[in-house]
Amino acid sequence: MDQSRQRALFYEIVESVPGIAFVALWRSDVPIEISGTVGTLLAAAALIFLKARGQRFSPIVLGINLHLLLLAPGYVLAVYGGFPFLGDMLASAEEAGVLVAIFLVGRGYTAFSKGGFIGAEWLELQDRRMYSAGLLVLAGAAIPWSFAYLGNALVSIALPLMVLFGVRRFLLARAADRNGNSGSGLAGVALVPAADGGLD
Repeated sequence: MDQSRQRALFYEIVESVPGIAFVALWRSDVPIEISGTVGTLLAAAALIFLKARGQRFSPIVLGINLHLLLLAPGYVLAVYGGFPFLGDMLASAEEAGVLVAIFLVGRGYTAFSKGGFIGAEWLELQDRRMYSAGLLVLAGAAIPWSFAYLGNALVSIALPLMVLFGVRRFLLARAADRNGNSGSGLAGVALVPAADGGLD
């Protein structure tokens, strides 16, 4: 593995650590104010580190990290601000909230980023728009799906995320094969797409 691919893999791992740590704690019955705080701090650290290194964020993972960045503060403010029911609602809708954040980030990327929601500037404009729109539709459809299966994390959040990551990888690989492009964004781990396109 050459140095550029090693660096890409390293940055992907850094970007994915907050979400993995939060899920590990949350599914281990750690109170959400603690697991959420850990996720918030790790997400902030990852975003600051990647920005300082001049790395572009992966659109899907950015949605996850922004959700984590707001989760603990929102929960604490609700509970200690005299609105415990709002805190309970945030906690119970945690799974769907991730997908809402991904959808909003995807909408922003589709509208304002050169790489679109697909996160690949090297794609032709027509393909970039079509693939980004397709991912946006999938992310939007995943929101009511997640609400319908709240409480079953495997079905409500893990399955939609696997679909989003998998479809993005497939579309990038298909375009790279068709264009004879190795696709710098195809390097890295299976669960986390490479940060090869994003907001400038």
